[in-house]
Amino acid sequence: MDGFKVIRLREKTIQRFKLFSKKVSKTYSGTLEIMIDFFEWHNYSPHQRFAKDISAGQEVNRKRIEASIAISKSIEKAQNIPLTNIETMLRSLWTYYIRLDIRLRELLLHNLTLNYVKTKKELLRRI
Repeated sequence: MDGFKVIRLREKTIQRFKLFSKKVSKTYSGTLEIMIDFFEWHNYSPHQRFAKDISAGQEVNRKRIEASIAISKSIEKAQNIPLTNIETMLRSLWTYYIRLDIRLRELLLHNLTLNYVKTKKELLRRI
């Protein structure tokens, strides 16, 4: 088990942290870990302005989405297979697997029924 240390904070800050911690985690340590992970993951600093960082992140995501769309259009043109045809192929594949699944269930039920009948006949022979 990890050891505990004491950090001195203002009473008002402690009260705010306790209320916040109840919403986030079961323990105060867990809440602090989550907060630190958040800042490290997003490369945020408490001194940065979040509005600029968030808008920059949205811009990056928008560019990624546009790049994905461009790639899919390029694939359509290069392979001469429109995405609607790909969608149709996928649907037919899923339909095949659903039919296969239904057939396998029918075979399983048939085998179970045969085993039940055989077992019942054997029991009747013994009596």
